[in-house]
Amino acid sequence: MMEHNVYDEKIVFCFIGRLNKIKGCDIFLEAISKYQQNINKENSKNKKFLIVGDGPEKNNLISLSQKLKNYQTWLTFLEK
Repeated sequence: MMEHNVYDEKIVFCFIGRLNKIKGCDIFLEAISKYQQNINKENSKNKKFLIVGDGPEKNNLISLSQKLKNYQTWLTFLEK
């Protein structure tokens, strides 16, 4: 995971699956945004959020992640 800037000391929250509406990845993104709003910056340094997968909703999810700018530096989209 070092190639994706995820190190052993980080807590990783990960969504793995096909990116389509039924999987609810948009809910995952909104939850990350709310989480970010409720913690301080110091506590956020050891967190990393990953989305692993591909599918018809990928572009919509990328757009949603750009609208929820609070956590952009935390989120990484990975192909399969």
